[in-house]
Amino acid sequence: MKKNLFVILTAAAVLFAAVTTGCESTRTVSHGISDVGYITFTSEDFDAVRVVIDDKIEFYAAVNSPDTRKIDNENNYAVKAGTHSVQVYSGDRLVFSKEVFISSQDIREITLP
Repeated sequence: MKKNLFVILTAAAVLFAAVTTGCESTRTVSHGISDVGYITFTSEDFDAVRVVIDDKIEFYAAVNSPDTRKIDNENNYAVKAGTHSVQVYSGDRLVFSKEVFISSQDIREITLP
């Protein structure tokens, strides 16, 4: 009787170890918020503008209409969080120039005249 009980308990322990080893246990994964904010531009007069950030980064940006009251995610541009010098040009004409602070994971809306 003791021998059968020992065999059954040993088999149960081996089966339990095989089942728990083969299954993936719960994992804890942590991700930090990336150090990036976003800028978007709105204007009644412009459809696209040239943007210069910190005299280093230059790109063309689409401009949202202020009437839509919706920010189009395709027109959000990623910028490292912090204070940046932003100049916006329509053709060769400077239409916006200011130092702006962009928070991490926030969207900074710049309204053009």
